[in-house]
Amino acid sequence: MERIQTGIKLFFWFAFLAFLGASIPHVAYFFRAFEPLGGADDNWWWIESYGIAVSIDLTVFLLSVTVAQLHRQGRSLGLIVSVWAFILALSGLSWFINYKYAMHFINTSMISPTKVTLPFINILIPDVNPVIASCFQVLAIAYTWISDKIAADEKPKTAAELEAEANELASISVQKQRIAAIKKENNVTAFGGLIDTGADVFGHFKSRVLKTSTDVQSPAPEAINEQSKEATTEELELLELQSKSVEEDNQNDNQSQLESGENVPEIDNQNSTLQGLSGRSTISIEEAATILQCEIKTVKALRASGKLKTAAKNNERITVASIKSYAESREKVNQRPRTRRTEPQLRAVK
Repeated sequence: MERIQTGIKLFFWFAFLAFLGASIPHVAYFFRAFEPLGGADDNWWWIESYGIAVSIDLTVFLLSVTVAQLHRQGRSLGLIVSVWAFILALSGLSWFINYKYAMHFINTSMISPTKVTLPFINILIPDVNPVIASCFQVLAIAYTWISDKIAADEKPKTAAELEAEANELASISVQKQRIAAIKKENNVTAFGGLIDTGADVFGHFKSRVLKTSTDVQSPAPEAINEQSKEATTEELELLELQSKSVEEDNQNDNQSQLESGENVPEIDNQNSTLQGLSGRSTISIEEAATILQCEIKTVKALRASGKLKTAAKNNERITVASIKSYAESREKVNQRPRTRRTEPQLRAVK
């Protein structure tokens, strides 16, 4: 049996050489016809033409052998299809060139034309002989396929071999799915990054446009800041000097009221409220305004000036210690003897 297979292999190699020996000169002649004849370069053009012919026909033969092995190895369908597409393209080119050669040198005195009508489409071919005489590459592909099947001598696979092959295919499938998932995630991340970048650029552009529009329609920032500082300073001075704004003719009455203790209930009420905050370190701005008996904007002004302290991580919470300190300082101011100071009052409310 082994000797028979060896003989078959030798025969197929002989057939391959015969097909190549017939086709290569025809293809070389075709390409040589497009170069100048005679002269010092004549031999060179023949060498070039034969080089092209060998490259085309031998590539078809080698790829035919390769694709048969790929089938036997169970390689991916995409790879096999791509190789087959290249084989068919080169085979079609070689067949066309051999057909042109056969039509050019056909000798009807040796063989008469053979007419053929194609079935179903009813097309008449006046002479099919040149087509048959030029199909060397088709025969080479067919011989390659058959020789591989015969020479392969494939034996049935055992259960262990089939199990190993199934495990390998399953592992390959899992890894392919993993790669596809990673690629999809990368694409989504990249797309999201592009969207974020576009949003940042648009936001920056929008802010620049709004800033330009504000600069044109609004006062200068220096003027706004100056007005804000003046308003805050005015409010603080008014708050501190509110007890000093009484007229000189009411000074004695106020002093007598302080000495007689008429404002003691108000101070006592504030002190009792502060004592009720024991155990709390901060309170809201609204609560601070209630305890200090002033408006919320006044508390915010005191916070901005630093007279009232805020929590470390929340500037909307006022520390109880700063409220007590400020209340005590304000109480001392209210109890201090008053004198008429008209000029500072006028500067404060100016």
